[in-house]
Amino acid sequence: KAHCQWLNDHSYKGDMFMRAIEDYANTDNEIENIARGHKQKLLNYLEQLANNAGIVNGLDLAIQFTLLLEGTTSMTALLGSKKATSHAITMADLLLNE
Repeated sequence: KAHCQWLNDHSYKGDMFMRAIEDYANTDNEIENIARGHKQKLLNYLEQLANNAGIVNGLDLAIQFTLLLEGTTSMTALLGSKKATSHAITMADLLLNE
């Protein structure tokens, strides 16, 4: 819900980390590594939260939530932040109650 609130409050301006990965791929620089590192830290953090909550397959849930966050960010450009985040919250509830 915090990510959705951020998208609603600050509007979608694109994902600078994904843009950096795309723009600097295969150019032998640190920019791409830093951007990939940020994405990996997010995944690791979500995995840690899941594991601390006693989730058996913490990595799987972390991957699912990372995909949900990334997809929501991308879809705000098409659907607008209110609609994209509303659907994201519904999907998050489904994942948690699975």
